[in-house]
Amino acid sequence: MVALLYSRAVKLPLLPLMIHYFGVGYTLLLCLYLIGFAIVSGAVMQSLEDKGVVSD
Repeated sequence: MVALLYSRAVKLPLLPLMIHYFGVGYTLLLCLYLIGFAIVSGAVMQSLEDKGVVSD
């Protein structure tokens, strides 16, 4: 759930506008970082939940 919510920062309808203002390189790098950190955040939260640190 954490990875899904974090990766929602990549807004597909706004990508063309972002590419126009910032360029393809910056946009691609930012999207890759957002998706990568979404996966890392999800893994960290999963490990914390498995240890019982985070509860429902």
